[in-house]
Amino acid sequence: ENHMCGNVGLILLQASPTPNSHDAAHPPPSNADADPDPELQPLASPTLTTHLSSLLTASPGYTPDSYTFPEPTLPLTAPLPLLLSQSTLTEMRGGQSVGLACTSWASLTPSSQTLRVRLVVPKRSRGSSLLVSTFSRAARPRGGAAKFLTAPAVAQGHLRFATSSTNRTAEAHPHVWSPPSSRLVYAVERTAEGSLRYGRAVRCAVGNVVTHNGDFDTCRIYDSPLPVSSLGHWLNRVLGTSNDVGSDSAKIAGYFDVFATAGDWHASARLGWVLGVAESEADACEGDDCKPTAGNSAPKKDVIEGWRDVFEEKWEASDASKTDVGGRGWVREVKRLESVLVETFLERKYTHSMQSWPSSKVKSFVSAALTAFLTADAASTMSAMLRSATGSFGVSVVCAKERGSAVLAAWGQPMCFSCDPMAAVVLYGSESTATAVPVQENGAPLRYRYNLDDQDGEVVRIGPPNHRREVHESLFSPESSPFPTPAYATFDAAYDCEVSFQPLTRPTSISEAAERFILQPSSVAPPPLDRDLVQMDLDDIPNVLRSVTREWSDPRSLMRLAASDFVHLFSDVRERHRPEGGRATDVLITGIESSLWLGEQFAADLKILFPSINAVAVSANKLLGALEEMPRMVHFAGYTRLRSDDLYRDRPLVICISQSGQTFATLHATRLLLRMLGGNVFLLTGTRDSKMRDAVIDALGPEAGERRVLHNLSGVRPCEPSTVAAAAMHHTLTEFLIYVGQCACMVADSEVSSPSRGGRRQSSGGEGKGKGRGRKGSKAFDSEMAICKEDLIDFRDLVDSLHDDLPEMINREGRLNQRLRAKGQQWARHITEPWRVMVLSGAYILVTVISGYPIFGFLFGCATGFSADNPGLVGVQYALRVLDALFYIFLPKTFSYLLRYLEGRTILARHGKRTLVICDVPYVYKNLENYVSKLFALSYSFINLEVHGTSAHDEMVHRFTHRVSRGVLMLLGRPDGRILSMLKTEQTIMLAAKQAAFIENYRVGPEIFTIGHNNVQSSIAAKHICIPSSRRKFLSESLYDYAMAAKSSSFMQEQDFSNSARMILDSMYNQSLKLGAAYPRRLMTIGVCHARMDDGLDSSAGSVSSTSQRGGAQGSKGKARGRAQSEDDHAEEVLALTAKASGLRDDVDTSQRSSLPATPRSVNVSFAPGTPLSGRSSSFFGGGGGGGGLDEGLSDSRRKSHKYKPPASPDDMHGDPLMGSKHATPSLSLESRFAFAMKLPSEARERLGKVMPIEHLYESRVGSFERYISMLVAMHAMAEVASKPWLLPSWDTSRSQSNLRVATTACPVCVEEEEDILDLSSTRADSLHTEEFDSSKHTIIEAKKRIGDPMDDVERLFPPSNIVAVEEEDEIKKKAISKV
Repeated sequence: ENHMCGNVGLILLQASPTPNSHDAAHPPPSNADADPDPELQPLASPTLTTHLSSLLTASPGYTPDSYTFPEPTLPLTAPLPLLLSQSTLTEMRGGQSVGLACTSWASLTPSSQTLRVRLVVPKRSRGSSLLVSTFSRAARPRGGAAKFLTAPAVAQGHLRFATSSTNRTAEAHPHVWSPPSSRLVYAVERTAEGSLRYGRAVRCAVGNVVTHNGDFDTCRIYDSPLPVSSLGHWLNRVLGTSNDVGSDSAKIAGYFDVFATAGDWHASARLGWVLGVAESEADACEGDDCKPTAGNSAPKKDVIEGWRDVFEEKWEASDASKTDVGGRGWVREVKRLESVLVETFLERKYTHSMQSWPSSKVKSFVSAALTAFLTADAASTMSAMLRSATGSFGVSVVCAKERGSAVLAAWGQPMCFSCDPMAAVVLYGSESTATAVPVQENGAPLRYRYNLDDQDGEVVRIGPPNHRREVHESLFSPESSPFPTPAYATFDAAYDCEVSFQPLTRPTSISEAAERFILQPSSVAPPPLDRDLVQMDLDDIPNVLRSVTREWSDPRSLMRLAASDFVHLFSDVRERHRPEGGRATDVLITGIESSLWLGEQFAADLKILFPSINAVAVSANKLLGALEEMPRMVHFAGYTRLRSDDLYRDRPLVICISQSGQTFATLHATRLLLRMLGGNVFLLTGTRDSKMRDAVIDALGPEAGERRVLHNLSGVRPCEPSTVAAAAMHHTLTEFLIYVGQCACMVADSEVSSPSRGGRRQSSGGEGKGKGRGRKGSKAFDSEMAICKEDLIDFRDLVDSLHDDLPEMINREGRLNQRLRAKGQQWARHITEPWRVMVLSGAYILVTVISGYPIFGFLFGCATGFSADNPGLVGVQYALRVLDALFYIFLPKTFSYLLRYLEGRTILARHGKRTLVICDVPYVYKNLENYVSKLFALSYSFINLEVHGTSAHDEMVHRFTHRVSRGVLMLLGRPDGRILSMLKTEQTIMLAAKQAAFIENYRVGPEIFTIGHNNVQSSIAAKHICIPSSRRKFLSESLYDYAMAAKSSSFMQEQDFSNSARMILDSMYNQSLKLGAAYPRRLMTIGVCHARMDDGLDSSAGSVSSTSQRGGAQGSKGKARGRAQSEDDHAEEVLALTAKASGLRDDVDTSQRSSLPATPRSVNVSFAPGTPLSGRSSSFFGGGGGGGGLDEGLSDSRRKSHKYKPPASPDDMHGDPLMGSKHATPSLSLESRFAFAMKLPSEARERLGKVMPIEHLYESRVGSFERYISMLVAMHAMAEVASKPWLLPSWDTSRSQSNLRVATTACPVCVEEEEDILDLSSTRADSLHTEEFDSSKHTIIEAKKRIGDPMDDVERLFPPSNIVAVEEEDEIKKKAISKV
């Protein structure tokens, strides 16, 4: 039973009544007893903020202008707007119900008043804004919101995702268990002389208000744990209440009503019976179990009031209430008071329902009640509860009798607060971003933030001093204290506020607590609620991805340092696992939902770089559940369980991925894996600061911990449909992959590479350091890579092309964006059709019924002059009424057909709710399925969409063809079949699409919308959008284009084609050697380093010249054409080539040759001088003598006649060469490439196969990613139009009704008694600690000795990203201009 909830709140501090009270005569409470170390005493400064100011000077790069802090001259933002900002940022944790309680106190008195509002959020309302507006209306009759938000005051807000009980108002937070009551309360006060003494009793409101994030399972009050359901029945009997709230969090409020009794004799007397007399829960239930039917044997209210009167009488009469607290004399008076109370109750036991109590019970009753009265404040009660409870807790408690204070606690759930000496407010919350909201109009946040220790548990109290520390330390020695002594410090001399820190497992000091504060350099503004948050995130994608590339291009960035450690540890893992032949796990990747899907793709791509490794992606829920032992193990059918023994044996590298950095399963899996694997655990999160990062730093220390954290720079994104967060995560993993590959390349020996590596050359720049780097193990590590250095450089350029392509997709002015949006808007008209038809039908019915003239009756009336006196027309009138009735019956269909006709949509598609099937690679369709379903999460029932996702070339036919109906929407992502290794994949996908498209009824089937980089159209697609790409061509593409640019013939001999292909590849390789670095790399073919034929055709000038001359002589009769001029003639050439591949020869009959060109053409290998090596801007065959160019036999006049023809449109530039041909149908285009590839000699296919890893990496990291972004844009346009229906309020596409963006509690695998698991892991790790399992730091040092540090060579041997190079060039130009 869990709550995915979020706490928010603020504490308004009151100015100190005596600003100079903390002087030498009356110093603030020190912590000398808890921390006697004299070196730490000077750090326990008079105020906490004085010590915190050292954080500024310790922050790297700090200057007075680098941060924006609150200014004393500017007013603070009003409390309600602050709460609205906090709630908006916290709402991504869930917001089905919301609540806010504000408690304010009269100055310097415990008299308080509380206003509490709770409500269930309607489906299409935003909880944060609704909460604040509702509170304002509720406060208006009682003097306004300012009455409850004037210092000293505490506001407790909560946003709830219901799981343990139903979503109704009574179950919403903040919770109160007992009805409000008024009692006499005694408090410790500081006298005018500076001493501490109990003051006179003051009548004030008594009660506890609780908000809780987490789960509350059991509580141990006596010997055995009590389930939370039984705890509620026990509380009702002890407190005399009848609270039937099912929420587990409400029981926490009841717990505090029983156990937080300091200063209240009524509650202390009752607690004395609970702790001193009762022996089990059954004593309150007439000996029965705690259940609804059990009786009530707990003391009644009148009995407790009698006990209270005795306690108050003796307390007032004793010297303990008149003696200064803390001295030995006061302790003696307390002991004397205890004796007096025991004697009194023994004398009056028959009049106070104590007849059956033995004297020992009376003594324990008095001792427990007296101790509770003196020490049981809210903070100590919180500590006691966390020690006795199981579950996870992020709690805030306000005790009405403790003026202006709040108690915060964290154990298994996050909680933090922020403060600033220039602001009289403290912000707290479950989300760290909620404590960094702007508090002034200059946008300044509170500068210091403190994260409570939620792993070991911690309690923090913030408010005016209650002086319970002096009482506690007087009564208990450190050895006899039930919990570690807290550390106290005055917050600031200007405010009447004290902060106490109380870890559950260890003592602490103020100096230690101050070191855990974090400086908040900038504020986090909530997103504007009046704008389209999804569109804002989409607009941010290009800038965020550029920031990621810049960050990875900085050799000093923490991400580069973390990746370098990963490489060294990776080499160690491979050294250990290589003899096992791939059985051991090398890399383990874990996450939830989108993070897991992106991690699965990264694991597959890592195996492309290193085919022999074993990279596994596992859900964090599976990892948590399966690593447990019986009976806590969760079984996942179909999952090969990864056991803890496997992890201890293999010690793999682990990458934990979470956008928020606090997803429950991933966070707890991170903590567990850190205890098992130590520094082998790496993180990837969306922000620099997260709970997972804190866990790593706590486990490994700041230096090593920071080198285990990667972040994607997307920041906090409250929008539920994930766009920029998923894009940034994918791109960060791409940069990570590039850098790991670059480092792995650099650890190789600098000797001549193995011939089996297919063209790997030691670059001229790598001979310096590299030559002396050959070390044991380096060659083995490097030999596992499937690509070479030149391939990585090419892949770097492919990734950079993404930045050039994105603006065209994202910017609304871009042509591609407009086409994508137009298609999405068209599909929106499909989705909104039922509602529009309903509106039109209703309007027609309304008009015709009121007027009395249906359409046919109206037309008849117009024809007859509306005369009803002609009896001969009665029969006609009845016939017209029948027609009008039929028209009413078929009115929806009529309007549907009319709308479809007017909007140019398929008329005979099925009516009703549409179904969308997304077909692409797994990470794309899974993310898109989530994305689209969340866009329509708040839609109306008659404007809705059913969304599915599948892999087109795997399961689509089996899962969805039986569900195909007229008008089903299919969004199909097509890989680029122009790339040789993707050709068959695109063919397969198009075949699956055909199989679905041919399922027709009334000659209407599904409506298929395809997106891809190949501009080849398909007759089965209603629309195909080609994504323009600025990438360079691959080797297979260039070979195909150069071959097709020649005049081919159906009589071409087999050896002619083979020799031509071998010659082209040889010439491309020789040309690349000749041009070298002087040629722009962006104009060269990708993979050209693999074009050399090791044992191929003699590429001497003679053989090349003879072939070229032969082709030139035979082609002199035809028209000279450049490569770009490839329409009808090229189609005829492909037809001939296809016929050749099909086995057609000169002896085929006329019927078989009817589709071939009338005049067969022979091979003419001649190219335009302006045609580039990669097909763009320079001549491949114009190299001249010695270069191996295929046009050496051509005359100068022939070369000059080959002019380059620019493309007619951007689509032509990026399209297939056969696009637009009257002969080349789409299937022929794909089939022609396939036939061409099958005709290649085996040596050529082997060479092209060397480029296959980069082609696959391009598809998974760039090609599919560009399709994903394009689909995001199209689907958002669809939802944007659909979300604004006629006559109805629009819905918010940025969230769902659950409003759950971050799952911070178990979903659904929980971690019960996690400390037992961690202790077991630690014990096991210690027992297995051998040389093989040394710490990661030692492993990295040893790896550096073995393979060196490749970071130096990466910068020297690999060119930087084009993005960085262009920005550096622009910066140089700006500086030059400024000098001029």
